[in-house]
Amino acid sequence: MAPDLIFSLGLGGWLWLREEVDSRLVARSLKREQILHDLLTAEVCTRLTEAAHRRGVGWQTTWIGDEAARYFEPTARSDGKTGAQLLSPDGLAVVRRTDESGISALPLFVEMDRGREAHGRPSSDWGRKVRRYDQFRAGAWQMHPQLADLPTFPPVLVITHGAQRLLNLAQAIVDHRQEPVSYYLTTWQELMVAPDILAARAWLMLAKNGQVLGQEPAERLALLPG
Repeated sequence: MAPDLIFSLGLGGWLWLREEVDSRLVARSLKREQILHDLLTAEVCTRLTEAAHRRGVGWQTTWIGDEAARYFEPTARSDGKTGAQLLSPDGLAVVRRTDESGISALPLFVEMDRGREAHGRPSSDWGRKVRRYDQFRAGAWQMHPQLADLPTFPPVLVITHGAQRLLNLAQAIVDHRQEPVSYYLTTWQELMVAPDILAARAWLMLAKNGQVLGQEPAERLALLPG
């Protein structure tokens, strides 16, 4: 299919994104940073889908957005209401390959780090996020309707900004993590120059066994081997 115009942004839209609108309306609007966060997450989804499609017949990516990817603690409340929200990733991607040997799947939680908050404290946003992934991994994670048919717990992709932020965030995750959850970290800049997001050697990996792989840029890993 030939590329075509998908959408355009007029003068009014630009004014809204820059928050140059009536102050009485700003409070009822989504903030620019939230819109940017969601657009960047959508771009990752698009690139994962393109990377699978480029590999030909038998490859596909299923994208589960943030609402469907959330998980709530099971509850036995008589009123039937859901329990507390345990997990809220920015998205969940499942890359599948079908061939003569069957179906293999690469599930990936996606987290877009756009914040500037220090993340060394357990009470930080990232401290809480890592603990929730630990709790989810330690519990009956296959009860999640999107993960029920998967043999392994998905690693977590973290896309952040800046080389130093990436290293600091990696150290914070290592300090907070208690369960064998794998994390892959990269920067937005590195990811966007790669023609294939699955083959790009752009990821620092925090392995289940505690190893830190690809700490130097020249040693970074790809999501798919080969």
